[in-house]
This record gives sequence, structure tokens and C-alpha cells, in this order.
Amino acid sequence: MELVLPAGALSAATLSALRGMLPGVLTTQLRPGSGFWDAGRALHELRTGGYFDHRVLKPGPSTPPLLEVSATASRALGGTSR
Repeated sequence: MELVLPAGALSAATLSALRGMLPGVLTTQLRPGSGFWDAGRALHELRTGGYFDHRVLKPGPSTPPLLEVSATASRALGGTSR
């Protein structure tokens, strides 16, 4: 397993606690924007990348419910979900 985090988003103490609670899990920190996508970009890539039974996702029945809830929450908080 791998835990992927945006670089610099967590304090050293929090990162240490996570590593202690998840022994053997690879921890990777990526730069926000280039290596670590924001919610809108991630949702766009999931919808258009042929994931989930190799269908292009569109809002509606083919999109997993949790993904739609996340997109709705992101929009409500001022984020984008293309």
C-alpha cells in the first residue's frame, strides 16, 4: 500500500504519527498542482480516463455514488469539479 500526500500539508508530528500507525506503508509526498491533483482535476481525470468498467464517467448512474458526493461537496465549498 501507498499513502500519497501533498508535500508540506502535514506537520512533522502528524506525518510521524501516520507513519507509526501505518507500519510498512510507503509514504509519498507530491507537490500540489503538478504531482498531486486538486479535487477538480482528479474528478475530471476519473470521469474521462476510462475508469470504472472502462466506461467514460458522466454524472449519473455510471458514476460511483461516493464520487458524486465528493464532487457536490467540493462545489459547495467553492471548489471545481469540471
